[in-house]
Amino acid sequence: MKKNIKNILAVIILLGILSVLGGVVFVAYRSINKLDTKEKTISTISFYQPNWLEIPITVNQQKARTIFDTGSMINVINKPQVKKYNVIPTPFYTPVNRKSVHQLGVIRSLKIGSFEFKNVWVVIMDFKKNESSLHCAESDFLIGMPLIKQLIWNFDFSKKSLTLSNYKNFNQKLFTNQIKYNNNIAPKTTIKIKDKKYKLLIDFGYTTTIYIKEKNISKNSNRYQTKDNENIFGAYLDKGGRNIENIVFGKDSLPNIVVDYTDKGHNIIGLGVFLNYQRIVINPFQKTIYFTKKRKNSRKKYYTGLGFNIRRENGSLLVSSVFQNSPADKAHLTIGDTIENINNYSADSLCNSFDYCDFLKEKNRILSQDTVRIKFKNNDTTKQIIKGTYK
Repeated sequence: MKKNIKNILAVIILLGILSVLGGVVFVAYRSINKLDTKEKTISTISFYQPNWLEIPITVNQQKARTIFDTGSMINVINKPQVKKYNVIPTPFYTPVNRKSVHQLGVIRSLKIGSFEFKNVWVVIMDFKKNESSLHCAESDFLIGMPLIKQLIWNFDFSKKSLTLSNYKNFNQKLFTNQIKYNNNIAPKTTIKIKDKKYKLLIDFGYTTTIYIKEKNISKNSNRYQTKDNENIFGAYLDKGGRNIENIVFGKDSLPNIVVDYTDKGHNIIGLGVFLNYQRIVINPFQKTIYFTKKRKNSRKKYYTGLGFNIRRENGSLLVSSVFQNSPADKAHLTIGDTIENINNYSADSLCNSFDYCDFLKEKNRILSQDTVRIKFKNNDTTKQIIKGTYK
């Protein structure tokens, strides 16, 4: 009898402890990434667009910039800046992209315009360790869907202005196109290519147009080798791309869109498609994105340039891509060719004398010139490529 009473008491105590812990967890969860206002508010700020969208923010009373990324289910801070912005590290860790595990931290206050978020959870990542264009950004932060889903984001690309609100404050009738997406965690939508539907992740952190697994792409489209594409968490090594005559995007048909493909990764629709419009409103409360004032199509059937790209790899400088029918293609450049020097810059100096961000700048400077002379190691030849127009 006494044993039964002890067991009952033990169960009651355990249930009490679990209830308290559950209450603590519930309160903590309710206070994470919390938008600290219930009043109807509108706030307009400027944003930057050096590559992706970067937004001014205030972190614990200090000014900063953040990358805007609907394709991310997390918020991120650059690890070396944790102390600068008084971010509180926690004993908790989380996996990112199934590749690595990173520590979580807490930002007590993060302001965007006049909106303040309290107790923002961030993943602590070292941007410099990931050789992608992320660590070349001005931003020390990245905000993803945990914050984005709490506000309406009205981007005006012609004025570089962003209007934020926590209620519907725009005239829906002014917008000529719209797409629905399926959730506020990893938003996805559907487009049509040659009457075939594709489900794609809406990713403002992916700066190119559309990225689809090669097996999903029509073999009838015009295939050619393209430049390497990078998303904010690393490089997708492309096999190439296809020029699609048009894609059906909501109510619109967008002509001459370049679709990139590889044999891995997610199907993605990125910023390059959205930039076909002057204004975009992301309304998470309706799970809808509105578009207006479609720009004149800048993606022509003809391209001007040298038609190739280069990359660093294990201390060597390689040809990473060649566009079909381009001056580089006619000069018989081949993907994987090892470069000894380019316009009298030795490959060793380009690879070893610059950090990755400086290398990107120097690479872009060299490849923007009208004439490029390349000497190759593997076949001891020198080729001259002159900028031209090609299809």
